[in-house]
Amino acid sequence: MTEANSRPIALVTGGTRGIGRAISLRLAADGYHVIANYKSRLPEAEETCRLILDAGGEATAVQADVTVKEDVQRLFNEIRSLRRPLRVLINNAGRLYEALFALTPADQFFHIMQANLMGAVLCSQAAIRLMLAEHRGSIINISSTASLRAPLGLSAYAASKAALNSLTRTMARELVSKGIRVNAVAPSWTETEMIEGANLEAVREAARRLPLGRLNTPEEIATAVSMLVRDDMTAMIGQVVPLDGGGA
Repeated sequence: MTEANSRPIALVTGGTRGIGRAISLRLAADGYHVIANYKSRLPEAEETCRLILDAGGEATAVQADVTVKEDVQRLFNEIRSLRRPLRVLINNAGRLYEALFALTPADQFFHIMQANLMGAVLCSQAAIRLMLAEHRGSIINISSTASLRAPLGLSAYAASKAALNSLTRTMARELVSKGIRVNAVAPSWTETEMIEGANLEAVREAARRLPLGRLNTPEEIATAVSMLVRDDMTAMIGQVVPLDGGGA
């Protein structure tokens, strides 16, 4: 465990519930001071920080809408004020929308692209400016297996995550010489409240057909992220790692 007064920072957007909370808890256990970003749910942010502090870790909850440039600037000003290096950025914040393509309003496409792509763009650009000074850092984008297939009813979500995959590969090629590694993990359906907005029966039936036979857990996603940000994973660059329970 890293000494408390020298813990580097890991920023987890959408880091206070579901997959984001699991990642925040895991990175805190790995020795990072976690900045657990949230948009609006303060009680969940406080609970996440309490769990980390009770386990002997360090965490700070910071409210910001990562699709708003001014909010991102304020978020990164908070990070600078801690006077510790930013080593890890996890672009996890996002939204799900389920509807057939022909029935998906154009404004929903816009909102999903904003949430799932532009939040990662704004935070990554701000993080890179800090990481360049140290010539060191790791950025993980939370994608989805929806980006790798053609799921019915998820056209906006799948398109946004496919764009995030492309961004991951481009960023990785541009930044590897600067000491910054960029990768993505692409989970299939995971046991979080996000799936409450989907067709649960169809989701669970699809999971039963996987070799794993069930949905992912948030902790499994967090374990993959923890591995990818390790300093000895130096050859893992620009990859989109599917966490799909053995699905084809």
